[in-house]
Amino acid sequence: MDPKNLFPQKKSGHKSNRLIITGSIVAVVYLGTLYFLNESWYKQYPKSRFHFYNDNNDWLQMDKAGHLWTSYQEGLAGVKLLRWSGVKENHAENYGSFLGLLLLTPYEILDGLSAHWGFSPGDMVANLTGSLIVFSQEKLWHEQRISIKFSSHKEIYPNDTFGVANLLYGTKFTDRMLKDYNGQTYWVSINLKSFIKEPKFIPSWLNIAFGYGINFFNFYDNNNIYREYYFSLDVDFTKIRTKSKVLKTIFSIVNCLKVPCSAIEYNRKERWKFHSFYF
Repeated sequence: MDPKNLFPQKKSGHKSNRLIITGSIVAVVYLGTLYFLNESWYKQYPKSRFHFYNDNNDWLQMDKAGHLWTSYQEGLAGVKLLRWSGVKENHAENYGSFLGLLLLTPYEILDGLSAHWGFSPGDMVANLTGSLIVFSQEKLWHEQRISIKFSSHKEIYPNDTFGVANLLYGTKFTDRMLKDYNGQTYWVSINLKSFIKEPKFIPSWLNIAFGYGINFFNFYDNNNIYREYYFSLDVDFTKIRTKSKVLKTIFSIVNCLKVPCSAIEYNRKERWKFHSFYF
């Protein structure tokens, strides 16, 4: 494809410079993330020949939710960056939506070269799904009315008398956030005003959110392995009106996270549970 066809007519001059800046930003962030994951994850495990591994039944699919969220957020960022670069709307949606799939595939190859894991077809399906969620909404509405969000907290293990959790998941916040699936929650956050125009008193930024988490670290008790389902309120920061470009940028970035709020939880062990504050 001729690069000139990416831009609207009579606007391909300075806009192409933005595309170069966009490509540079993506490259720097991607290489930095790759280095971080290699240092905090892959480096401590032995390598092997490339191989496949079916891990679809592991961790109650919590890792698949993580792949979907990452792919979704990277695809959304891809669309926004291409729009900022001046690329035609159609091309920004078509190509930007699949940035997550493009960026995450090398990680799957690294898994395939790790003795402790393998190339996971299930991970690739989750990566593709995240990209398709971005793509389908951009094509339908040219916006994201349904967002995939993330929250995390440091899980407390009162029965862990030998400190096994610290050995498995680390003690640093970044290590726990990355490795401890028990403290993670993934959310489907739906903007009410996008679907319900009336009544008018509903704020344009108000979302309802449905979350998924797990309790998996059993400490020798299989009854402590179960799924967790959540309902809560959320905020779509991109719907908050402001003339400040700085605030718009900040709102766009933090919108990948679920706002801390009260939440209702359901799980098979404790049944219904209310959290006055949950993140």
